[in-house]
Amino acid sequence: MSIKKQIEKNKFVIKTIINNYFVTHQKITLLVPLLEDKELFGVWNNTIGQNAVEALRMALYMAVLSDMRAILFDLDKRTASLEQVINALHDKRFLMEVQNNFIQPPASKVIGHDDDMEIQALISNSGKDSYMQSANAQFQKILNETLNAFASLKSSELAERVNKARSKIISHKEIKTVNGERSLYNPEDFGLKWTDAKDIVENAKNIIFNVNLLINCSSYDLDDFLTSHQLSADSFWSVPKKMKAIP
Repeated sequence: MSIKKQIEKNKFVIKTIINNYFVTHQKITLLVPLLEDKELFGVWNNTIGQNAVEALRMALYMAVLSDMRAILFDLDKRTASLEQVINALHDKRFLMEVQNNFIQPPASKVIGHDDDMEIQALISNSGKDSYMQSANAQFQKILNETLNAFASLKSSELAERVNKARSKIISHKEIKTVNGERSLYNPEDFGLKWTDAKDIVENAKNIIFNVNLLINCSSYDLDDFLTSHQLSADSFWSVPKKMKAIP
């Protein structure tokens, strides 16, 4: 495969990763209140719905971890994962082409010197050189930070727990039996923590969007996207809390 085709492929892969990340972020905004808001979780205490909300909490938790592991570390070529894109960035020829694309200045025209082609060319070239030097420094900074951040995340205890737990989560159903009684699995049964889902979503965010900036030379208004997820979750969970408040 040519370098240009590899770049086009990875542009598509990172866009797919971002779309998947946004879906997973919606799930984590729904999950976090069930983990951190005691008033919300207590709405179903001593009701027949308590088992249902516990099952929902565990289902969301498992879905987030499964999604994030696929987004970050899956090496199956049929799956869009960040590790595949990071590996491509370690290829010198691929990296050189990506860097060249990143540092190219946008098309522009110098105003006020249309009658002097030499001055026009001189000013244009000077501005281009300055832009490319600045863009190159930015590229190197983002690249180093991103590669180091991904390596740090991949070698972290958090990533190790998520990777080790994957096969256990897949091979178990949500329900277990303890002393003849129905019971739900919880993260501790898989060597995990309830906070792992939120932590891995947060730790991956900057890495994912930095890679997109490097390869697609584009960025997202994350505040807008992520805030809309939070507002949606807040609206959803406000309903049972209001019902609980009704005497």
